[in-house]
Amino acid sequence: MKKRTIILHAGKGGDGIVSFKRSYKVPKGGPDGGNGGNGGNIYAKFLNKPTDFDKATGSLIRAQNGQKGDTNNKNGKAGEHSTVLVPKNYSLWITNNNEKKEIKYTNKHTHLLARGGKGGWGNTKFVLPNRKTPRFSQNGQKGETVTIEVVPKSTADAIIIGEPNSGKTTLLNALSGSKAKTGAYPGTTQAVNYGTYEEGKTLLVVADIPASETKQTSEYIRSASVVLCVVETESLLSKYVDMCDNKQEIIKIVVGGQKDHLTIVYGQTNNTVVVNEIKKRLQNHFSTLDTGKTEEKLGLETKKPQPKKNKFVVLKKSNKFLLDGSTPNLLAETLDLSNGEARYEFFRRMKLLGVNRDLMKSGAKNGDIVLVGGKEVSWEF
Repeated sequence: MKKRTIILHAGKGGDGIVSFKRSYKVPKGGPDGGNGGNGGNIYAKFLNKPTDFDKATGSLIRAQNGQKGDTNNKNGKAGEHSTVLVPKNYSLWITNNNEKKEIKYTNKHTHLLARGGKGGWGNTKFVLPNRKTPRFSQNGQKGETVTIEVVPKSTADAIIIGEPNSGKTTLLNALSGSKAKTGAYPGTTQAVNYGTYEEGKTLLVVADIPASETKQTSEYIRSASVVLCVVETESLLSKYVDMCDNKQEIIKIVVGGQKDHLTIVYGQTNNTVVVNEIKKRLQNHFSTLDTGKTEEKLGLETKKPQPKKNKFVVLKKSNKFLLDGSTPNLLAETLDLSNGEARYEFFRRMKLLGVNRDLMKSGAKNGDIVLVGGKEVSWEF
């Protein structure tokens, strides 16, 4: 398992069109340009079961663009969404603008990673009482571009350690229903195997650590809540128990020998009675955990109310002004400001939004340059 860096391109919104109805039944015609469809979003969906990350997923994922509008006020089709499937044994990070933010696992919802652009309006949408035949439309908005990292976790709720060929993988398969490879010879397991143990409301990631993974075993042990030690004889237990600390629950499984200690589970790991006893001990341990900790393990999210954001911000930068806000950025990006009618519409909307008021408070005058939506605009009050 390796870390994967993936660039996500959400779909661009479709362009609105300029069109006028031409029909002998409608002699005066009128605007009938349709709107573009919205671009497709890109989502993350977290899988309940651990597995290897899909090798077919490339380093670039694109959602579909929205289609442009059509005549007769027909709207373009929205772009199809794309989904990144993230196994439970991987963590997901957004790494945009030198910032790294983890997206927490949730087993209930998909998570929006990159939003598609809005479809542009056709000229029908720009009709006003004093502008009945608008000769401009709006282009579709660009979709968001986001960089993510999908990183394998070296963690599990419960891990299985022990001697080679002692039945560790057999136990993993019995607990989780996995089909990891087993064999009657040492060294069958060459890499960490994952499975999911699910019983009632308990959902756990279980990892089978091969005996060859000596360097990483201590890291897995530190992060696990339960350690299952599988050995042939009791004399071998101390080697693995000494690797654990006091915070862990240790379930000792001895494949051979007499039943001398109640704290030890005796028997082969393919024995139903033995497996049921181990399941019982797992249930007892996790049912006593604090409810808050259990929810944290299952990745249940508590949504907090978000403070309302300002519609826009005006800043003075040397001899220019910076205007930042979702609506100003959208209109500056999608309207052709070299078109007289479109330019008039842009400044009309800025005035209604209150941008002109804040610019004048900041000292802006007619003709000053304002940076907005990736453009330099000579401002008109």
